[in-house]
Amino acid sequence: MGSGPAAFLSSVLQRAGVPARPRMNRAARRLALLSVVLGTLIFVSGAPARTVEGVVANPSKSIEAGAALVDCTKTWDGPVSGGTWNTAANWNPDGVPGAGDAACLPTGFSVTAPFTGTTLSAASIQNEGTLQVTGGTLSTSSFENAGLLQLTASNSNVSVGRLQSTGTVEVGAGTLSLTNGTPGQESTATVFNQSGGIVTGAATLTITSQEPTSSWTGGTQSGVGRTVVAGTVTVLKATTGSPTFILTQRALTIAGGGVLRVSGVGTVTNPVFHLNQGA
Repeated sequence: MGSGPAAFLSSVLQRAGVPARPRMNRAARRLALLSVVLGTLIFVSGAPARTVEGVVANPSKSIEAGAALVDCTKTWDGPVSGGTWNTAANWNPDGVPGAGDAACLPTGFSVTAPFTGTTLSAASIQNEGTLQVTGGTLSTSSFENAGLLQLTASNSNVSVGRLQSTGTVEVGAGTLSLTNGTPGQESTATVFNQSGGIVTGAATLTITSQEPTSSWTGGTQSGVGRTVVAGTVTVLKATTGSPTFILTQRALTIAGGGVLRVSGVGTVTNPVFHLNQGA
């Protein structure tokens, strides 16, 4: 067998099952070689190749855009800001998430949840944008928050089995219930700010913020659960008036390495302190 580009072309085409017929002109043979080589490269890359109408395609390309959000059954595709959770057309596929759905909010979106007088639920929620609950009740077993979760109205209620937040949680009003008290299913939050409202439930909530620190400037924490300060939390009151922060029954643990700073003119009322416990 000869050497050079022509011999290499013939060898590759023969192994690929492409006949070296005189009727196939040079351009056609080069196109055939290109198809074989591209198919080989895509296969070798580790992604299973498939052919659709003669074109070699890589099916993994279709999931790259949403790689950070997994197992979503309802994904937000409504307005960038000002859209409401309970509008069916704001979701893909269309329809407000139900109790069996995994609802996903991509980064860059700001969603309002005005559930006045209603209760909506999802099996799980993944948030990379901003979710502002302005009324009613939102219930889920699992909430993964890499963005911003806000409770802003007195009738805002969010019930979560397990909260895992690497973003920011802000409780300004309403009630955040953390209900899963099972060992090994503790809730965690990096930055957890409370200026009002109630944090309650049987779950343990561990706060790990460093800089910026979490701040508690008002509100109540209650229930049979525990709040663990494993990072730095500042309790302060900027103005005179009612107590800064109230603990009722709920235990407060300052973990090894944790810091609770108390400053301002307010008071911390009815606390149950557990110092230097936990990891």
